Amino acid sequence: MAQGFHFGRLRCRNYTSEFRQLKAHVFRDMVSAELRHYQINGGGYSKEHSTFELIESKQWGRVACFTIQGQKIPIPLQVDNSSASTKLYLLCPCCASRRQSLYATKSLYACRTCLKLHYVLQSERKDERLARRIRKQRIKLWGHEQSEINNLTLSCRYFDKPYNMHWSTFRRQKGDIAKLESEYWHLQNERLDRWGCIQHMGAIT
Repeated sequence: MAQGFHFGRLRCRNYTSEFRQLKAHVFRDMVSAELRHYQINGGGYSKEHSTFELIESKQWGRVACFTIQGQKIPIPLQVDNSSASTKLYLLCPCCASRRQSLYATKSLYACRTCLKLHYVLQSERKDERLARRIRKQRIKLWGHEQSEINNLTLSCRYFDKPYNMHWSTFRRQKGDIAKLESEYWHLQNERLDRWGCIQHMGAIT
């Protein structure tokens, strides 16, 4: 199923996965680097989106200044020393909020909030989230090598205990997965019932 396309409705959301990301860790060496022009290697960026001038600002300190479609797009680099591990953030050029990543459009870089982007997971139905969770827990317990591990038409009760695992641990973990499967199939049956009603009403009309 296409992202954001459910039950015949046209997609009206834009997703983060459709935009190239500019991640903060790319600029880690820029905190103490020489002030000059630099280019980001890899990532599939255009020349305008990959070339920037490292400058010093009295207000923001180190700033990566891009020129995109003739417009200056300054992205301040902010170091957070409040924790044991020093963290680098990018300030969004639009709202000045601290971000670990910004997203590239044709004319600028901006944060997810300013661009009104959504995560794909936000458009998942409950049964889709359950299916992903079940598969994740199955793989954690049995591994990728287990045949039919992603087949949700097959109950986890058919899978054998992994070697070197205590029976009590196995029963507990398999029981947790079985509960999720029961909930998943309950939702699937409700969907099938609704679909059957819609089909029946269509036949009547």
